Amino acid sequence: MYSFVGSKQTKTWIWLAIERNSRQIVGLATGDRSEYCGQLLWDSMNSFYQQNAIFYTDLYPVYEAVIPPDRHHQKAGGTAHMERFNNTLR
Repeated sequence: MYSFVGSKQTKTWIWLAIERNSRQIVGLATGDRSEYCGQLLWDSMNSFYQQNAIFYTDLYPVYEAVIPPDRHHQKAGGTAHMERFNNTLR
């Protein structure tokens, strides 16, 4: 999800990771859509999630570069909770 900062030419992306069952935010980063910001999101998460959780994402390539392959699933409908949360924030 993104918002504007100062003007519509300055988009700032909000990167969130939520825990599916509790719907708690477990990771947060802001910035552009670069691999650097994807890494910031990954680094913001507790090591328990990094080592044990399964991450469901859309097909955006940054996730493949940041999330270890054994923890990463790109699944249709896997991001429904996140999309619902984004709609609530809007």
